[in-house]
Parts: sequence; C-alpha cells; structure tokens
Amino acid sequence: MMNCFVIGSGYYSTSSFVVSSTRSSCCFYNKARQFYTQTRINSKSIYTQNSLKMSTTSSESPINTIDSTSSASAMVFRDTSTTTSRFLRSLRFFFQVRGRVKKNSVLYFTLSGSIPDTASQSPSFNPLSLLSGASNRPISLSQLTNSLRLAAHDPRISAIYFRIEPLSCGYAKLQEIRRFMDYFKQSGKKIYAYLEIGSEKEFYLASGCNELYMPPEAFFGLRGFRVSGSFLKGVFEKIGIEPQVERIGVYKSAGDQFARKSMSDAQREVLSALLEEQYKHFMKDIVNARKLESENVLEEILNRAPQKAEEYAQAGLISGVKYEDELIESLKKTYNKNGDVEKPLRSVALAKYARRTTPKLIGLDRGKDVIGIIRANGAIASGQSRRSALSGSENLGS
Repeated sequence: MMNCFVIGSGYYSTSSFVVSSTRSSCCFYNKARQFYTQTRINSKSIYTQNSLKMSTTSSESPINTIDSTSSASAMVFRDTSTTTSRFLRSLRFFFQVRGRVKKNSVLYFTLSGSIPDTASQSPSFNPLSLLSGASNRPISLSQLTNSLRLAAHDPRISAIYFRIEPLSCGYAKLQEIRRFMDYFKQSGKKIYAYLEIGSEKEFYLASGCNELYMPPEAFFGLRGFRVSGSFLKGVFEKIGIEPQVERIGVYKSAGDQFARKSMSDAQREVLSALLEEQYKHFMKDIVNARKLESENVLEEILNRAPQKAEEYAQAGLISGVKYEDELIESLKKTYNKNGDVEKPLRSVALAKYARRTTPKLIGLDRGKDVIGIIRANGAIASGQSRRSALSGSENLGS
C-alpha cells in the first residue's frame, strides 16, 4: 500500500513556525493530520514526528491560534550502526575516488539570501546575477538539510562552521534548517556560527548553534516585528480612476489596497494576530536555545536595543566577541591534527560534500520501507516544464 502526501511549501512550509512576515494572509494549511508519525526512514536514522495540530480559518472569522511548537516537529537522532556496518562504511570511504573527505573535517558554508527550495538539476547561466554580484549556485534548502542529516552520521565530520549573511527567506525555512541543526547536535558534534550583519531572522537561525560569535563592530540589531500595508485609493481619486472591488468576506482584504485609504479593523486584527503568534514563537525558541531564565529576561534585553556586541555577549545571547580569523584559529586548535594552527583548517565545503556524499556511502540506505519525496518548485503553467533563459527561473509543466 502506498501513501501519498502533497506538501505545500513557499510561504508556509511543513515547519512548525508557520508565521511568515512576507505574507499577510490568514489562510494557513488545509487539514493535514497525523503527519509522519514515527516514520522509519532507514535502519540507521529514525525520524519521529508527532502529529501536528492545525486549524483552518474561514473568511468570516479571525485567525485561530495554531498549536505548533518546536517539539511537535522534533527529529530524534539514533545511531543504530553495528560493528559490521561501520567496517563496510570504512571500506567505502577508503575506495572513494572523488570527493574524499579527510577525517576530523569541519563542514563549512555561507547562508544568505532567499535559500531556494531546490537546486537546479542542470547548469544554467543567469545574466542578472552578474549585475547583482550574486552567486549562480546558492545553497538550496534540500542540499543543506540533506547534508546536515548525512553529516550527523558521518564519522569524518567533526563539526560545522558557517557564516550568516543577510537573509530574505521566511521563518518557515529557518525553522526547517534549525530542526536539522538540532538533529546534527544530537550526534554530539558542535555547530559554530559567525555573524557580522543581521537582525531577527539571522539571529533566530544563529541561536540554534552551540556557539555564536560576532566581531566588535557587528551591525546587529533586534528591533522587533512589524507589518505594513499600502493603500492607493487616494492616488486613484486624484487621477480620476474608481476601482471596483467585490469583497467576499470581512477578512478578505486583498482588494483593500485599491478600495481604501487606510487599514480596516478586520485586516488590522488579522495582522496583529500574525505578529503576536510570530513574536511568541520567536521568544520561546530563543529562550530555549540560549538557555535564558525566562522570556521576561529576553524581553528586557530586546527593549534595550540597539546594543553593542559585548552587551549581547554579557546577556548570554551570543557566545563571545571575536573576529573571524580568531574564531578559525580556535577551530584549528580543536579540530586540526595536533592542534596545528599553522596549517589551514581541515574542512570541506558543503557544495562539494553534497555532491559527493550519498546515503549509500554513509550507510543509510539499508531500510526496506522508505518514503519517496518529489520536490516541485516553480509556477505551474500549461505545456512542458521550461526554464527562463534570462532569469534562470523554472516553470512546471502541467
């Protein structure tokens, strides 16, 4: 018997942190219950996820509170390897020709931008990336989460170090990454992060690391959450245009930007509920991750913003104040052979690791019951799937 799940990502993914500041809609999930209840992925790795309690909203009622805490989607690390399986894995490592990873290596990468859901299956040239200076091959969410899972079981990987640059993705992706970070940390290995520029999103992701460092001149500020709306009725009146908008329900406010000059009470109620839910999740996850006494302690720290990096370190929000070269030198002392700081840090880039490391190589493919996941990313259009030659974006053929 085969079960089929259709999972929607985008603004609202399968993560428990469902509130995204990039969209002010009160329509979350369709009913989806008993999602991945104690599913055995393979004989080496077992993911246990409790049923997610979700609620839907109608057009005539405000947002209901969604019971979706971090523990509801937690993943449990269990190493069920045997002496025989470890010996066979060592043989596969020995005979690996391409992409060989040295023992006691640190997995490193940089996260920035929107973090696309999937990586393109074929190389593409994006002329627009030359204008912005952006990389044509950013790390995708699937690459990152798969690599974190494999690295947790890979004896060659001793730790993870990554830089966090300004992010433009939603909180759902960030919590998905944090779930896999927690899974990696359960293996007993550490995650180190370095942050120079950031605010709430960047700090939310970085707080899931064992150790987080900033330079003394870090441009970092926690200013809270906000949402705003644009209303164009006054502009239309000046140019003689009368927009005609038909409302289906009280809380259907998509047309308000054309038909109103200010925010309606219903829309304000919806946005306030979104922000309140987002703030609650943010506070709870940060307090748990940084082991603070209570949310009141964190709230006092946030109300004193902006602060210097040293003040955040004294408050316990970050591990310390260091320049990146100082952090790398400390990693050399810990993970280089004999603590040799003269040699480069023994490391492997995530892009290389993701290309050359497979579940079969690590020994995670021995299970009989598996779940097949098909990732579909892009706008659905008639005809065949195709890629834009200018932007590199993909359309899914219906």
